[in-house]
Amino acid sequence: MNAHINSGASTAYEAQLLSEMARAGIEVPPSSIVADGDIHRFPSRVGSKNPNGWYAVHAGDVITTWVFGDWSLGIEEKGRAQANGQLTEQQIREWRRRQEEIAAKVAAERSIFQNEVAAEAQRRWDGAKPATGHEYLQKKKIDPCGVRVAEGRLLVPMRDVDGKLWSLQEIYPSGDKLFPKNGRVSGCFFQVGDIKDVFCIGEGFATVATIHKATDYPVVAAFSSGNLETVAAALRKKHPAARIIVCGDDDWLTKVKGKPHNTGKIAAEKTAKAVGGILAMPCFSGTFRPKDATDFNDQAKIGIDDVAATIRLAVVAHEENEAETKKKKKKKKKKESTPTGTAVVVAVTLKDFYAYMPGHSYIFIPTRETWPPSSINARIPPVPVVDANGNVVIGKGGEPKCMPPNEWLDKNRPVEQMTWAPNHPELIRDRLIDHGGWIEREGATAFNLYRPPTIELGNPALAGPWTGHIEKVFGDQTARIIL
Repeated sequence: MNAHINSGASTAYEAQLLSEMARAGIEVPPSSIVADGDIHRFPSRVGSKNPNGWYAVHAGDVITTWVFGDWSLGIEEKGRAQANGQLTEQQIREWRRRQEEIAAKVAAERSIFQNEVAAEAQRRWDGAKPATGHEYLQKKKIDPCGVRVAEGRLLVPMRDVDGKLWSLQEIYPSGDKLFPKNGRVSGCFFQVGDIKDVFCIGEGFATVATIHKATDYPVVAAFSSGNLETVAAALRKKHPAARIIVCGDDDWLTKVKGKPHNTGKIAAEKTAKAVGGILAMPCFSGTFRPKDATDFNDQAKIGIDDVAATIRLAVVAHEENEAETKKKKKKKKKKESTPTGTAVVVAVTLKDFYAYMPGHSYIFIPTRETWPPSSINARIPPVPVVDANGNVVIGKGGEPKCMPPNEWLDKNRPVEQMTWAPNHPELIRDRLIDHGGWIEREGATAFNLYRPPTIELGNPALAGPWTGHIEKVFGDQTARIIL
């Protein structure tokens, strides 16, 4: 059924459709509407001849449905008129089939528009100049890393895994960022360096440029937390053997519906798990966390070496966790092969742990093992929330408010570093190890993995192999060591 509707005419659903277009932001409606289920484009903005507006209307016998939008404004809306009676099962099936057809046509039209955006992006990129001395680069203290500049704005290329340029992110000197409406974003990224054995992936350009400067690793910017996993998965497929370090943003101030929601951390954790990667989060110790600091570029304001150390420690923590996991699996397999014996679950408390912030894991003090948050929360009950006076906070239902044990540890028993330091206490305060030496860092805490040997009295003859080893190493000084 084809129906041609003049925008000045009146139909059962015309007023509703035009009203929805205006409400969505379509400035100029189409001069006429062809209700044949196909995509039709029209100039939708005052004074513009570009056909960025589009619509598809299917006028059915019982119900009329439509979809419309504006590619340049990022508008895409669906609607339908009031049904003329009750739909039969056959009519419902037919309606759903037509909806699927229209959705496929919209996707095809979106692809055409994205290719138009890509062609314009290539034209602008080819005409742009290398970025040097731009205010944003100076403010963030980062290198250009190959980006270009045009009309005072940085242009960051957005390419897919095959290298095709799809769009450009524009960054103003103020730091404001702009993407072309309805240009392709999903699966697109900006890359610095050639990926071989290892690379880092993060959200923003400034974040990954900072990481590249600190570590010299190849880096990839996915542009948003929502695109992080998509890009990482595509690169994992292309580089199956590469080690992926997922460098998340710590959106510790973000709230959703009034409740804390760390969008960057959640996305980074999910991505690292999906691609078998290493999770690295920026670390701000004690009073050294600037207001609203969320990413590795913010951490670099404390010191670029801090960024390198945080990522390096995340890798070390990951390797230790992998080794411990293999050890536990081996132990479990051995235990399962033993027909007798009963497992004993040892009770643990909050005092048995410290929160290792760079790796977002938890140090079990008796054995120096690191536990994931899920193990902490499975073994320790929720912790009551207390106010500034130490009183337990009561919720609306009269029950005490509680927080997960791992969050309590993050807040009350955090450490920024794990190190091996004989002749030092278990907790080393206001100091961190950096490039083999100690640096003063007020408010920082390092956990000492070293444990003094246990002295056991027994048969001196059993110490023979050890004293012989000392004699080989220290020679004439042995008598001064062994009393």
